[in-house]
Formats: sequence, structure tokens, C-alpha cells
Amino acid sequence: MKLVILGLMALLVPVEAPAQSAGITPEERAQAEASIQRAGQYLAQTMRDPSSASFRNVFLYKRVNAKPGMQVTVCGEVNARNGYGGLTGYQMFMISGERVYVGTSLGFQVSYLCQNNNPAIDTHDYSSELRASFDAALIGAAGK
Repeated sequence: MKLVILGLMALLVPVEAPAQSAGITPEERAQAEASIQRAGQYLAQTMRDPSSASFRNVFLYKRVNAKPGMQVTVCGEVNARNGYGGLTGYQMFMISGERVYVGTSLGFQVSYLCQNNNPAIDTHDYSSELRASFDAALIGAAGK
């Protein structure tokens, strides 16, 4: 009986291990972290009420058929006040290469590219890093 249990446990370990990382290189991680910095700056500059912004579920994804330099994508959700003072509700955003897409951009749903197509390659939630970049951009803009 003990051998059966040990055998089943041995089968489960390899199945769970790949969920931690799907082959992200140090260069790709650096690219993703730079993308998070750019996204924080972009979002801080383009929101009507940046002080109301909140972020969640910011993860790294690896797109298999993407152009070089755009394979690692940062996806997450942002909520902020609109021009009428009401919260918009969390909307998906995607950072790919030098571009930031929010909600429905260029005729496609960001949520499709982020969640439905690709598994997350890292279990770390980068919401706090994005918030820090966003806040730094706000402080920099206030100092000008």
C-alpha cells in the first residue's frame, strides 16, 4: 500500500513542476520588467484620474507565434474613474514590445490574447511592480 501511494505521489510531482516556469530566459524577464516600467508610465500619462487607478492580476505570458522581442507579454487588469467620475470596472491590458493595449484595441479583445491563448509563465503577480512604476511616473509628472 505504501508503495502504491509513493508511486502516485511520484507521478504527481512532474505534472505540477512546469506550472512554475515555462522556459523564460533572463533576457525575456528583463524585457518584461522593462515593459512593466513603460506600462506604468503610459497608464499614468493617459488616465483621466490616475489617482483612482488600481491594478490586479499582472502576469507574464509567452506568446509562441509572436515576432522576436514580443514573445513575452505582460497582461493584467486596471480599474479607474472615467470622465463622469464613475469607475470603469476592471479592464484587461496587454504590454507587447513597445505598445500598451487596454480593453478593445485595434479590433481585438486583449483578454483573448492574454488569457485564452497562452498560459502564464510565472506565478508571480507583478501588480505591485506596476503600481510602483505608475506612482513614480505620477511623482515625476507632478515635479515638472
